[in-house]
Amino acid sequence: MSQLLLKLQSDMKEFLKAGDRPRLDVVRMLLAEIKNAQVNQPGGRDREWSDTEITSIVAAYHKNLVKTVTEFPPDRQQKLKDEIVIVEAYLPKQMSALELKSFVLAELRGTPERNFGLLMKLIQPKLTGRADGKSISEAIKAGITELG
Repeated sequence: MSQLLLKLQSDMKEFLKAGDRPRLDVVRMLLAEIKNAQVNQPGGRDREWSDTEITSIVAAYHKNLVKTVTEFPPDRQQKLKDEIVIVEAYLPKQMSALELKSFVLAELRGTPERNFGLLMKLIQPKLTGRADGKSISEAIKAGITELG
């Protein structure tokens, strides 16, 4: 079973016992998002989900929260910002621009491929939750230019 999924389930029990309502609500929401993804994918309930897949679901939820926060009136944004901080605790540490560039260059050196779309499909899953798509895209374009 996914380590992230186990952590979420464990934290849910811990927050329930501690009466930590804000964290409990967020963890329950994340678990519901994961369950929905599993139910909506054919055969999803019948197999073990990897940490990468679970992290992708959590990252997508995080991305939606970040997009949504500006749509709320300023007096209601703080609750969403607090939720974002809680969700970020379940995502891998974000890569710095230098780390991302180094990673992408190493990947590019390891393959003769220079087709942007194929490189995105190759590299993006390896960076799930650690870098956003826009940053990855920019790093790949810069890497292709640099390496030729």
